[in-house]
Amino acid sequence: MASNIAFQATGPSVVLSAGATTSNVEVTVDTPAQQFAITNTGSAAVAIAFGRTNAVTAAFPTSGNAQDVHVIPGSTRVVITGIQASTSNTVYVAGIAATGTCVCYICPGEGLA
Repeated sequence: MASNIAFQATGPSVVLSAGATTSNVEVTVDTPAQQFAITNTGSAAVAIAFGRTNAVTAAFPTSGNAQDVHVIPGSTRVVITGIQASTSNTVYVAGIAATGTCVCYICPGEGLA
């Protein structure tokens, strides 16, 4: 649930290395969360997708077909996923870079960036 407080982590940060093909990482939480602070330290945009299994993949949009959330280079933002993460509901985050390889730091939590 979104709130009007500063972002507070509810679990450990994880590292996602996004390259030319989609890859994913498991995000665990100590208390329920539905937001994720994502920092893309790379020099290219990264498409991010959320799912319940490690089969989740990310893709950039094609011809008028909206796809996944994009994280621009060198940015931090809070993303509302719609997928509740809890100790009994694991969330997987997938990413793919527009070019090259980008490192994204992902932290589950609640609040505003």
